[in-house]
Amino acid sequence: MAVGGCTNILFNDGFLDICVIKPGRDFDFVLRTESSKSWTCLHAGASCSLQKLVVEAARLGCDLSFLAGIPGTVGGAVLGNCGNKKTGIVEFVEKIEFISTEKNGPLIRERTLNAGDYSYRFFNKGNLKVLTDVYLKIPAGSDRNSIFKKIRHTIKEKKAAQPTKALSAGCFFKNPGPDISAGELIDRCGLKNFMFGGARVSVKHANFIENAGNATARDIFILSKIIKHYVVQRFNIELEYEVRLAGFE
Repeated sequence: MAVGGCTNILFNDGFLDICVIKPGRDFDFVLRTESSKSWTCLHAGASCSLQKLVVEAARLGCDLSFLAGIPGTVGGAVLGNCGNKKTGIVEFVEKIEFISTEKNGPLIRERTLNAGDYSYRFFNKGNLKVLTDVYLKIPAGSDRNSIFKKIRHTIKEKKAAQPTKALSAGCFFKNPGPDISAGELIDRCGLKNFMFGGARVSVKHANFIENAGNATARDIFILSKIIKHYVVQRFNIELEYEVRLAGFE
């Protein structure tokens, strides 16, 4: 399996018979390829920090402040279409380059994206095995100082609402709908601070499962199953994982 910053993955801590591929320093860059009064085009490597992209875009007068404070890499952000409730990063992606595995072996491919390739927290991977390059087209012309102010405000809001200093894999479940928050559903089930083994539902934000002390991956996985059960029982809603599970059946 291919990984980025591993910020949104839960690996089984038992035996894993998998090969992990992580793009290295050759894919850690952001370049401006084209610009006009209305648009700026950026070429980013998959292993580039998402926050590096946000800051570099801001320096060029491009507003990606909705991504501020989200850990991980550009590649991982695209494959999970991360963002906020209204906007995902893939809305700004024109094309990608990737490695695909086919009958004759691995091949470098290029794909231009369209609206059918993505939705909320979803990206159609097709035959993509390893994402290497991302090409973005971002509206330009915004005031840089205003963008940096929005970046600082977004980070401040995240620190106030989320357990950013706790050990976690980020938001564990996708929001079931644009007006339905997974965290709110879990909270309404009375599960904040509920523990299984060393894993705990965050008191600050119920959609985060924290390592409260020597938690195993299985503790976290079983707690996620308990959460899903209670939400189904009370609201008849099946929560989907936002965190990638590696080595769990």
